[in-house]
Amino acid sequence: MEKSDRRRFLKQASMLVGAGICATCASSLLTSCEQDLFVPAVPKYTGTQVIPIASLTKPCSNEYTFSFYLDGKTYQKTILIVDEGNGKYQAFDNICPHAASSLIVQCSDNQIYCIQHSSLFNIDNGSVKKDLSGTNALKALPMYTTKVNGNNIEVTFGDK
Repeated sequence: MEKSDRRRFLKQASMLVGAGICATCASSLLTSCEQDLFVPAVPKYTGTQVIPIASLTKPCSNEYTFSFYLDGKTYQKTILIVDEGNGKYQAFDNICPHAASSLIVQCSDNQIYCIQHSSLFNIDNGSVKKDLSGTNALKALPMYTTKVNGNNIEVTFGDK
């Protein structure tokens, strides 16, 4: 085999190997999108948080962040408290199940909106109203039991 043939062969072989590596990486990325691997792993919190109603200063919805300690580590969790009026409150995770972005409540339409890909969730139960992410990867928002006790809202985790 001549030197120029050997070089051509090695060049083509390296291009094929490189293309194979690129295809494998692309496949892994697409699979990870489908499996919602963008959401950071935070262990499930079990317990009750007491939130003073007076601390909810925005009309309709408020974010509430708290810390919890588990297995020697401290974690933070942010929930969305929705004031439905007449003393009724709902509590949801404030993170989109698709891509870990924050959520906002559209008070006039009674829905929760993901600002990253415009998907909509039902304010009554967290179910997906409209999936505009294009991935069909959306799951319902985790919803937690709320109870008004005097001037506080008690949000219980781990029961739903």
